[in-house]
Amino acid sequence: HALSDLCAEALARAIRYGQLQALEMLNLDHNDIGDVGATALAEAIRGAPRLEHLGLAANRIRDSGASRLADAIGVDGGATALRRLDLYSNEIGDGGADALGAALDGRNRPRWGGGGAAEFLEVTLFGNPVSASMIAGSSVIRAICCPRPATSVRVVRPMSGSPRSAARTAPEM
Repeated sequence: HALSDLCAEALARAIRYGQLQALEMLNLDHNDIGDVGATALAEAIRGAPRLEHLGLAANRIRDSGASRLADAIGVDGGATALRRLDLYSNEIGDGGADALGAALDGRNRPRWGGGGAAEFLEVTLFGNPVSASMIAGSSVIRAICCPRPATSVRVVRPMSGSPRSAARTAPEM
């Protein structure tokens, strides 16, 4: 059975109350989490000091939930440890993509005047109903909506006496 908004809210409460301070990765991909659960998680990740990866792919998140997540990952959002947010294959449209694009544009921009370089955050948004005009109009949104092709194939030479093998480098997402 899939986890619902209610389950996401319970997890969010545990994170907010400091019961999961060591949490570095939370994978909630392929569940039944919608805007209510995404909003609860957005508030919670602001205070998750070590959370680097939040997987919310293949859920029911729409523009409202995506916008709340965008608020949390923005420059002043508080989710400073987060380095990867998976939102592919949800129900996020132009409004959510625009909010996420703006948050990424601000967060991933180098900071001058004492702040140093930004800590890069990767968001995956492909497989959502974002319009072609929205994708074409923004390089940031185009980058998060379009899956990247495999960048290389690496052949691993077998050691003497071991079977031949080849390893493919998977696309980074």
